[in-house]
Amino acid sequence: MRKASQILLGCICLAFILAQPVQAEPRWIEETLSTNLSYIMRDNERDVIYLADAEKQELVLLDTMTEEIIERLSIPSSNFADMAMSKDNKTLAIGGGSVVLVDVETLDIKELSIAEDVVSVAFDYKGNLYFTTTEYWGKIHYYDLATETVMHSFAAHNSIYKNALVKTDKEGKILYAAERGLSPASLYKFDVSGEEPIFRAEDAHGALGGNLRDFAISPDGKKIYIACGAPYGIQVVDSESIERIALLETGAYPGGVDLDKYGIYVYGIPLSTYNNILYQFKTADLSLTNSFPLLKHTYNGAPGVRGIAVDKTGEKAFIIHGDSHPSYLTFKVQVVDTEVNICEEAIALLEEEIATLKAKVTELEELIANILSQNEQLTNENSSLRQDISNMAQTIADLREENATVKAELDALKAKIKNLPAGVYKKYFD
Repeated sequence: MRKASQILLGCICLAFILAQPVQAEPRWIEETLSTNLSYIMRDNERDVIYLADAEKQELVLLDTMTEEIIERLSIPSSNFADMAMSKDNKTLAIGGGSVVLVDVETLDIKELSIAEDVVSVAFDYKGNLYFTTTEYWGKIHYYDLATETVMHSFAAHNSIYKNALVKTDKEGKILYAAERGLSPASLYKFDVSGEEPIFRAEDAHGALGGNLRDFAISPDGKKIYIACGAPYGIQVVDSESIERIALLETGAYPGGVDLDKYGIYVYGIPLSTYNNILYQFKTADLSLTNSFPLLKHTYNGAPGVRGIAVDKTGEKAFIIHGDSHPSYLTFKVQVVDTEVNICEEAIALLEEEIATLKAKVTELEELIANILSQNEQLTNENSSLRQDISNMAQTIADLREENATVKAELDALKAKIKNLPAGVYKKYFD
């Protein structure tokens, strides 16, 4: 029910946004131009996209409504490889060489003292961090923010390949770790809800193809969407078994994947000069609902996709896009209107959820009525049994009283007999 309330509240707050005219053409945000834009993600609660500019060592905050830069924060990072938001949506962790925490309300910055070359970061439900490093065959490390210490280190098979990407589910109780740069790629699942992480599952060897670049977890935690080099498409993986159940075709080497806040649509984009398209799929039936031709870079047009972030309204997709040719290494953010009314669809899902809940309430009411009826019947039976027991107790009391009377009479008779003359007693009783 809390999930339904969150969807409804979000839709109400965003109602005025939906009245704005849709811009049909993709466009660049020129102010984001950089030789090294390394990561992009949305804020689920604010009209903000976070962009990692590794060239300038800045965290760039984009207003998703105006598509303008609203803040540039200088970040003491040597790499800028990954970002993650805490489950209370208050703290942004930036991984890259070190780990930097950003209070997204005050924009205060704190660098953690971690003696590792950190690559990827993820928050758990307690607000603590998991991170991976550049160590060739390393571990996943669990970092307690209160004590600022690594509590334990682990991996599925004693080690994990360098630069592994880690993410947690919406609640922060399941951790996924994906090995990048290997062929075949591997995806591991851990239960981190207890004191120690428990390894749960991994993909079958070779099932995910090679050169994994990114993955996204559905809001309900049931599916994982993976951008791998081959096969060519976004792979849909069952989160329970870590088995591939579908392939969303995008063309060669998908370079990024993201879902909207409610998990209604999933987006993928290939790394192909001849297929410069953003693909949109409906998660309910995995159908292709749209494909958006993208703008090419001003140089030779070879796309260098480094991630997608769909804004919190689901109306826009922000893409790190550019020219990956070494002599022209330049990137910018491109914006595409998704052409969907995500709020209307979220409301429709909410209505379905409410209908399901109403049906469950009706079922429970019938069950309660049945239990009450049975209870009344048992109460009546119990009352009848109590009366029977009471009657039986009275009968026993009467019998005991009668038995006492008979015994007294018998004792009196015995006394009379003993008083008879000896000759009489002997004649009749001896």
